[in-house]
Amino acid sequence: MEIEILDPNKNIDSKRIKELFKEPDVEIIDTIELQLQELIENRFVQKSYSNSFMEEQTNLILNKISLENFGLWVYYPWKKMLAHMLPRNLFNELRFVRNKYKITDEEQKELGLKKIGIIGLSVGDAICQTLVQEGIGGEMRIADFDTLSISNLNRIQTSITDIGLPKTLLTKQKLHESNPFLNVKTFPNGITTLNVDDFFLEGGKLDLVIEECDNLEIKFEIRKKAKQLGIPLLMDTSDNEILDIERYDLDKNLPILHGLISDEYFSEANTKELFFKIIPPELVSEEMKESIQDIGKNLKSWPQLASSVRSGAGFTVMAARAILLSRNVSSRRICLKLNSYFI
Repeated sequence: MEIEILDPNKNIDSKRIKELFKEPDVEIIDTIELQLQELIENRFVQKSYSNSFMEEQTNLILNKISLENFGLWVYYPWKKMLAHMLPRNLFNELRFVRNKYKITDEEQKELGLKKIGIIGLSVGDAICQTLVQEGIGGEMRIADFDTLSISNLNRIQTSITDIGLPKTLLTKQKLHESNPFLNVKTFPNGITTLNVDDFFLEGGKLDLVIEECDNLEIKFEIRKKAKQLGIPLLMDTSDNEILDIERYDLDKNLPILHGLISDEYFSEANTKELFFKIIPPELVSEEMKESIQDIGKNLKSWPQLASSVRSGAGFTVMAARAILLSRNVSSRRICLKLNSYFI
């Protein structure tokens, strides 16, 4: 079920809109007047908004096009909703008006052209949504082999009605509900040796990859590919707010994972050894240390809390924005240890 963006001034789209209006189970959402009002209020902040002034500005924007045919209609088939919205240029103007001046107009345009790959859609789902909310990325390539389960609901913002659906599908739908113009490419089988080149290169080389998968072998392989192609990589560990920044775009000789593990060690070590080699015990919370020791006994996998996922998403997106705007961000590991303030 793909999103449909329909232009009422094109015959084929106009016909489709009329068909959807006639379908009894399709809900029509038409807030175009409110959108125009907000647009005008943000363009003329210090004006008094008399009825005549608002009408005059509305007519200038409509430019003799009827309100019904102005802008675009977006159909969300998974919700059976048809929504009326501003045309793309005005949508973007209003959509990101509250970013100013933390993000300038020039920066917003630049960020909107970037291609970003996100692997792993538990932590990655929150990162994707935060990126799109800030207008970072015009194309998202999202990869995860898994489907939503009840235990995911402790950290993924979604519905119990989505249980059993592919995580890539759910994330894509949420992203398109936030920005229908976003190009979202899904990799529902996760990253494999068969599709890794497509993920990094098809449609143009990625500008940034964000790695949030649980598979330690895939973590290693993704970094090899990012290093080969010279693509910067970020990884948030949702425990103690640990963020890894690996600038393979600045240094193709940069050791993988800060040189913490070698190919030989990786092939011989078990999961627990690898985890504590990648994330040394002194950086990990006491709760996580206990959990890692119990995996395979009483725990199927390591715990992740929504609060850490959300804070980590914000932390990661701040770094992503800085890297994509060519700011001075060096390869390193940052550990905020926010939990230490609340013991």
